[in-house]
Amino acid sequence: MIFQPRTIKNVTFSNRVLRSSVGGRMAAYDGTVTDIWKNFELKFAEGGVGGIISTTFSVNSRRQSPFEYPSISEGRFVAPLKRRIAEIKSNGCPYIIQIGDPGSATQTSLFSEREDAVSSSSGFEPLYGYRNRRLGMTPAEIRNEIADFAKAAARVCEAGADGVEITAEKGYLIHQFLNPGMNRRKDEWGGSVDKRFQLLQEIICAVRQKVGPDFLVGVRLAAADFNYLPVASFIFRFPWVLPWRHHVFGNDIQTTLRYGMKLKELGVDFLHVVTGYGFPGPKGNPGAFPLEEVKLFCN
Repeated sequence: MIFQPRTIKNVTFSNRVLRSSVGGRMAAYDGTVTDIWKNFELKFAEGGVGGIISTTFSVNSRRQSPFEYPSISEGRFVAPLKRRIAEIKSNGCPYIIQIGDPGSATQTSLFSEREDAVSSSSGFEPLYGYRNRRLGMTPAEIRNEIADFAKAAARVCEAGADGVEITAEKGYLIHQFLNPGMNRRKDEWGGSVDKRFQLLQEIICAVRQKVGPDFLVGVRLAAADFNYLPVASFIFRFPWVLPWRHHVFGNDIQTTLRYGMKLKELGVDFLHVVTGYGFPGPKGNPGAFPLEEVKLFCN
């Protein structure tokens, strides 16, 4: 059945092989998509995949991870994106845009600013992110974040994409709220399984309100977090969190299944399931952790 068509909502995929998000660093420095970006995506569309899920488009103009990744944080990005998506889709290959915010996992910035460090809770993080210290978001910043995702989803729809996928993994901002080893809040945004889910839930509701009931909406979710990987980062991550399973493992498969059921109830159309916490993720690829490639990336 893998090579048979599949229709979800009003989007038909010619087969069930979708190319996931790869090859992010092909946009302009300000986040505008380029012909280089379009030609890369077009190769997959012409190659016969059933659909394409883009790399992460940033929803916040102050956080891009890293430079040369595309952005959808402002209206000016829509026109060049719309023109190039039309070319990618010219042979009938559906195109889904993944949107996200790295939060404290922001990799690149001109100067060190508070916006590069925002997270669910404060802490020390030596590997992921431009700054070593995470800073807990204020309730007002969280509300602005929900609005950023909703407006970005509306732009995705305006640009002619077939769907939007919300990044809730990779150690990005939503994942920082879902992960009990990172989220130590005691307000409405943390302190229990359901409260850690609150940010994602409100983003889903705000996005659906903007794009309508017929637009394809998916979520990229980590099945399990494996907080202890890579060990070189884990042993220097502070503060240590109790209970130990939260600090060492993060969410397990049972919690993620619970989240999956809640996402279904919220009307999410598909889940893109990966595993691991962080970007590059130690569990995001088959085989051993690609240490040499990560060194090259960091350099």
